[in-house]
Amino acid sequence: MKNRIVVFFAAVFGIVLVIGVLQPAYSQEAEEEEFMLEDIVVTGTKRDQPIQDIPIAITITSKEQIERQQIYTLQDLSRSDAGLEFGDTGAGPGGVAIVRGIGTSVHATQYEPSVGVIVDGIPQGSVNIGNMFDVERVEVLKGPQGTLFGKGASAGIINIVTVSPNLAEFEAKVGIDATFDDKLGSKYGRQEYRVMMNVPVTENSAIRAAVNFNKTEGLRKNLTAGMKDNDSDNFDLGIKYLYMPSDNFALNLKAEYAKREEDGPNLFVIRNIPPDVSLYDHFTGPECGIVSSEQNQHVCSTFDFLDTEERFGLSATVNWRMLGHDFVSITSYRESAFGPYNQNIFGYDWAPNFLEIRRWSPGENITEHVVQELRIHAPAGQRLNYLAGLYYDGEQREPDDPNARFTQHLYPPLPFRPPPGFPVPFPAITIGDTATYTENVNYAIFADGDYAITDAFKIFGGLRFSKYTVDLEQVSIDTGATDLSADYDDDFFTWRGGVQYDFTDDTMMYALVSTGVKAPILSPPGPTADPDTPPQILVAEEATSYEAGTKFSMLDGKLAMDLNVFYTEFDDYQGQECDYDEYGSLTCVGATIPNIETKGFEISTFGRPIPDLVLNAGYMYNIAEYPSEYGPLAGYQLMNALKHKFVFSGEYGKPVTDTLYGFVSFDTVYKSDKRLNTDLEGASVFPAHWKFGARIGVRQIDGKWSLTLFGRNLSEEPEPVILFNVMQGITVGIPSESSFRQVGIRADIRF
Repeated sequence: MKNRIVVFFAAVFGIVLVIGVLQPAYSQEAEEEEFMLEDIVVTGTKRDQPIQDIPIAITITSKEQIERQQIYTLQDLSRSDAGLEFGDTGAGPGGVAIVRGIGTSVHATQYEPSVGVIVDGIPQGSVNIGNMFDVERVEVLKGPQGTLFGKGASAGIINIVTVSPNLAEFEAKVGIDATFDDKLGSKYGRQEYRVMMNVPVTENSAIRAAVNFNKTEGLRKNLTAGMKDNDSDNFDLGIKYLYMPSDNFALNLKAEYAKREEDGPNLFVIRNIPPDVSLYDHFTGPECGIVSSEQNQHVCSTFDFLDTEERFGLSATVNWRMLGHDFVSITSYRESAFGPYNQNIFGYDWAPNFLEIRRWSPGENITEHVVQELRIHAPAGQRLNYLAGLYYDGEQREPDDPNARFTQHLYPPLPFRPPPGFPVPFPAITIGDTATYTENVNYAIFADGDYAITDAFKIFGGLRFSKYTVDLEQVSIDTGATDLSADYDDDFFTWRGGVQYDFTDDTMMYALVSTGVKAPILSPPGPTADPDTPPQILVAEEATSYEAGTKFSMLDGKLAMDLNVFYTEFDDYQGQECDYDEYGSLTCVGATIPNIETKGFEISTFGRPIPDLVLNAGYMYNIAEYPSEYGPLAGYQLMNALKHKFVFSGEYGKPVTDTLYGFVSFDTVYKSDKRLNTDLEGASVFPAHWKFGARIGVRQIDGKWSLTLFGRNLSEEPEPVILFNVMQGITVGIPSESSFRQVGIRADIRF
């Protein structure tokens, strides 16, 4: 089946290419717009700057590329950036992004991300964002960004800019992407619906609303009769209001809401089970019918899985130009409610040689995140360009119902498989006699700038002072008394400095040193820990990076190249170690690694070298190894750190009639071996592989509508987000949406 689908796409590619070659050139307005690098302005440095003038490593994914590659989620960005990867998003903080091999791959929300996520200038903290929709561009800043962003930026920043309200005209757009389980070769179904409307309210104000809904079906299939498959429903809503009475004042208001409901998002599936395991016949026989393989999507359980989360946010951004300076105020409040949830991570009723564990949490865990930033920017066009600001960031976590307890069901393995609903005579164990409250607060003052010594030579630098306070409290559910109270605080200076030289209008070189910090962590004892167990303290992670690079353009500014080399040291790197206890329960504890070094280089290129061809490509080589003193893992690549990664995407098109434009696009990703946990077992490493995607379609030349046939992961590489060798040679993994093939249709209509 896989070979037939690849041949089908190759054949249609060839037909469309032939048609394109036979068509004459055209000059329709929608397609003749010139691509010029100076038109690409980014804001990730908190200034509006042309991308080729910024003296740091930065990659950009434009709105056109987001649509072309069908980037639905934050994790899909890994297909567009060689230096960007992601960990297990279902268990870690923030987006669990990994830049140059460094990220926060932990199963605890009290950690901060190593790669911060910024949306419209607002830090998202440890709360995951929803789907990617109505996005103007995404900028990924590589290396520590502690001076401008402070906490949660020790490895980099993902800066997302959504489309701003349009004051000039009414706009509307409707779109759908649809694949269906076992149709056209898809291994599961996913339908995504997008609606956007932009309405000018007055001549100086407008409102823009965007809705995104998607449903995933059958990512994991439950073979037990009458039980649900692994399905998910995600709803996202964003509303923005822009008031701009003059060129000197703008007020942006934003409200957002998201809801996620999912059945078993972190379920393991069996990838390999040896025939000599005691319950081999049970899993592979008629009772379950599981065929263990890397492509396995099946579980076998009478358990009702549940995982829910709601997010809500409000923000206000004020830009005010006065006395030649720009003043910026950003105020944001975000709230996330996670739960209730019902989990059995193995997805099987009866497991070999260990007690089966099921967990149920009836309450919600609430995270509240408040940000306030004030900045002043110097007048543009001066030799001295600077900004300075004050920053506050507070994140608080608490249970919605402090009386809600965490229950755990322990079932011993039985010699038979009971039918659904069988009353197993073993009581549930209620654990967790305390309610946990945490609060992380960060205050900072910062300044950054550059000075043009000559028209070609520039120096730049910045400094930030940050104060971190971490508080932890555990209150007895039975008595209301405080069982544990702890706090920790520390101060840090982060800085950067460098030089930039412009050889010509098209070529520049730079060198810089930058630092970053990730806040200290207080981890409460586990629910079954001894009452006298103190909290675990992980001191702050500090990074120092050395980087040099060059950026240049060719073909009259139509093709850009970026080359950089880097070396980064991380002191007190915040990691974790996971293992299974005698009951098969996954236990992860924080671990400080005294010193980590990463070093390598990146090459990227993007542009429109000829009118009919758009391309983006990148390659990263990165050594990110455990240090020599780190036991048996010494010398191995860090968890989730790739040594080699290559990405490429492109689109080629021609008119097929006076009103229709035909196009073909293609993308590929190569990844070297990837370690997916801290176990030394060979089964913990997913081998090097290629992934391929393709799209063919037509659109109206004026851009009013488009229709596309697409395929993702056509090579069927079953790359999981977690991979474990549990016991007795049993290998399990957690698949993601990118683990299996999809083939479907995309349609967009603009009004």
